[in-house]
Amino acid sequence: RRARPDAAPQGYRLCDAKDVEGELLPDYDLWVTLRGGNGPWAQRKAHGVWIDQLKQHALREIERLEATERARLKEIAVERRRRLADEELKLRVAEAEKERKRRAEEEARARALREEEEARRRQEADRRWRLQQPRQCKACSGSGRCHVCE
Repeated sequence: RRARPDAAPQGYRLCDAKDVEGELLPDYDLWVTLRGGNGPWAQRKAHGVWIDQLKQHALREIERLEATERARLKEIAVERRRRLADEELKLRVAEAEKERKRRAEEEARARALREEEEARRRQEADRRWRLQQPRQCKACSGSGRCHVCE
């Protein structure tokens, strides 16, 4: 035998007790009245109160489920935004690293060109200096014993 949803439940809750998730139990006084403990007229009236409580409970359950779904969707959106921010940060870091490497290579090339130019300038200065130095006589090798050196 299957119980009707609006039939009096088998159990009750204490007055101070909270509703268990998903299951609604009437408080003791309502339960007794639903069982007919206070007469048929009170039982019919209690039945209406019980139906209202079941409807309110169903609405609260729907609201709780909707709130849970909203929270889940919000969490998904937050996670998506965080992921996008992480990816954007990774891209910016990669671009910054690429730019740093490009600048380092450019500076290395410029430094190599400066060093090469400096070496060329030194060689040219050395060559000029050697050309300005007095030359030894090829005949006497600078001993001064030839007719050109005398």
